[in-house]
Amino acid sequence: MTKKVYLAIATALLIAGCCNTAGLPAMDFVPVRQAQFRAPACAAAIHCQPANTTYALPLDAAGRAALIMFLAAGGNNDNIEDGALTTIVDPDAEEQWGELLTSLQNAANVDVAALTNGTFAKWFQGAPVRQVVDARDDRPPLSCSPYVLRKDRYEWIFTCGTPGKLGGVLVQLAPAARMEK
Repeated sequence: MTKKVYLAIATALLIAGCCNTAGLPAMDFVPVRQAQFRAPACAAAIHCQPANTTYALPLDAAGRAALIMFLAAGGNNDNIEDGALTTIVDPDAEEQWGELLTSLQNAANVDVAALTNGTFAKWFQGAPVRQVVDARDDRPPLSCSPYVLRKDRYEWIFTCGTPGKLGGVLVQLAPAARMEK
């Protein structure tokens, strides 16, 4: 077939509404943000790790401290320098997130089921998003896609560990919503 025939078929389908996606559910996905808006890989008096670090679960004290620092910095690593806060955006970060981070230090709370059985209902509502676009990966994980839960300005990306367990957590500032024109 010639290009004119393909163009005519495509135009006819478009006019007929066959290509209209209005009736389809929106695909919810989460892009992994640039390093500036992902939890830092180090905190004060803690040995720094590579920037692509996901904090292992259950959290250790160093991971908890780094995440609290990131949350207190308002989700922006420009507010952290040499492992210390330079600008405190959220002075209530410990109050708001401390109990969640403490519960993530408990091995009993790192089951995949904990994401939906009410264990974290105080912080997260709704089903986790499973579509994660991470340009740092060569390809998406085939055996177990990450779980993403949103709260306030943050996205908590939980990676899979051993079967039925969560392996790690990455916290990032959620991208700002687009304004409709």
